[in-house]
Amino acid sequence: MEIKNVYVIAIVLALLFGIGVGYQLNTWFAKKADTTACANQNTNTNSTASPLADSQIFVRTGKVTKVTSDSISFQAYVQNTGSGYALTTLTASVTSETTFTQVNTNKPSTDRTTIALSDIKEGDQVAIQADENIYGKTSFTASSVQKQVTQ
Repeated sequence: MEIKNVYVIAIVLALLFGIGVGYQLNTWFAKKADTTACANQNTNTNSTASPLADSQIFVRTGKVTKVTSDSISFQAYVQNTGSGYALTTLTASVTSETTFTQVNTNKPSTDRTTIALSDIKEGDQVAIQADENIYGKTSFTASSVQKQVTQ
């Protein structure tokens, strides 16, 4: 085998490994954002718990149910006072300071696009971040909205 072919194979394998690691990191970060919760207070944003001190939740993820000129309503699984989770409708107010990004979950580190509120539609999967602790709240002000797509 020629040395040139070895380099090509090594580069291809490195790229595939990098894509795999990038995907795994995105999955880990997305899961961390989905599950930012405090086990002590029985709070959660999705179906798996990841304890955080002092019941601090800054990101919720879910499926968009309604978009208006100044808010996004979406459904997310939130741990209830019992041991289960309930699908809960949350409302995030948006301001002129709110940023909007679209991320391809297949290429999270390279495929990010700035979008507008008008690009968010009913049925879209979103991760919405707040500057304040949104633990126990069903409405809050969004600092950033990330539309997650798979292409």
